[in-house]
Amino acid sequence: MGLRYRKSINLGMGFRVNLSSSGIGYSWGTKGYRITKTASGKTRQTVYIPGTGISYVEESGGKRKTSNAPAQKDRATLIAENFHDIEEVTSASATMLQSEA
Repeated sequence: MGLRYRKSINLGMGFRVNLSSSGIGYSWGTKGYRITKTASGKTRQTVYIPGTGISYVEESGGKRKTSNAPAQKDRATLIAENFHDIEEVTSASATMLQSEA
């Protein structure tokens, strides 16, 4: 588990600015309902019953997480990377390509 940081600043009228290690977000709402725009760009709607700990959260949008696996290269990238090798083979003379018998 890593180190986390979070600070919420209440600006009044139901508006808060939220500071965290991932960036700055903001939220607005009243008792029982809150809309949040997270630092990663997601929008979160929370409906809750005050004082009970019961809530429903729905999140949408924002940036998608990227996996740690290497990205699969598209065909154009593979061709561009190997173009130099292809060019060498096509410019070689026929005698260089014949095997010795």
